[in-house]
Amino acid sequence: MQAQQDSPNADFLSKLIAGSLMGGETIARIMGLPWIRTSIARGDKVSTGVDIAIIGTGWAARYREIEHDAKQMLSLHVPRDLCSYQFLDGRSQANSLYALTPMTVWTLKAEELLRPGVWREDFAMAVLAALATDKAISEEHLVSLGSRTALGRMAHLIAELQWRLSPSQPPQTSVIDFPLSQPRLAEYLSLSSVHVNRTLQALRRDGVIRTSSRNLTILDQPRLETIGGFNARYLVPEGGAGSASPSPERQAPSGGGFRSPTLPQ
Repeated sequence: MQAQQDSPNADFLSKLIAGSLMGGETIARIMGLPWIRTSIARGDKVSTGVDIAIIGTGWAARYREIEHDAKQMLSLHVPRDLCSYQFLDGRSQANSLYALTPMTVWTLKAEELLRPGVWREDFAMAVLAALATDKAISEEHLVSLGSRTALGRMAHLIAELQWRLSPSQPPQTSVIDFPLSQPRLAEYLSLSSVHVNRTLQALRRDGVIRTSSRNLTILDQPRLETIGGFNARYLVPEGGAGSASPSPERQAPSGGGFRSPTLPQ
């Protein structure tokens, strides 16, 4: 793990900005603070303490460590995610963040934010909006685990990641970074690795997606969203800079118009 003080560009704040009405003066003040950029190797634990922490590059997962050295994956974190809220109340967390890929994390001491003239209402609202979105993602994930088929879980996750990885809303590209291995997908979706392989094969065979190396291309957006029961409203905070309603072609159809891929038994 290597850490150094650096001057960030606006990209790492883009998700906070998009989910709020943060003003230009606040953005400039926040960017001018002494952020520390830390490089973290794949598999390493991400320790942020009570600092504010935002992922610059790479992917991470939050795990609850349980008995006999076992771990349960709770959430996925992608570039530009605010990955720790411990700075809000200082309470220690019962779970830990681990790097799924090589990654960089931007951290800032909480006291830097609390200095007079720095902590501003619009930034506070941006943090609360990010917290609300994370809560909505967790709730939607529980719905997937409790109510969606294996194929539906996979399709919903892919559609969700397209929105979360895009710097603009709605997303303007059908190609997304997809570095998750099948064992990691199995962990997150509570499936076996064999079942994960079959669902990906079914989506590829029926022309919904194409995968290559670390990338995934969405070939048939409406079918993907129908299979997954996906609607992006839970990812777009009301009243934020990115809160415009998804265009009709981006909203998940109400059903019945597309044939679901056939999943091998």
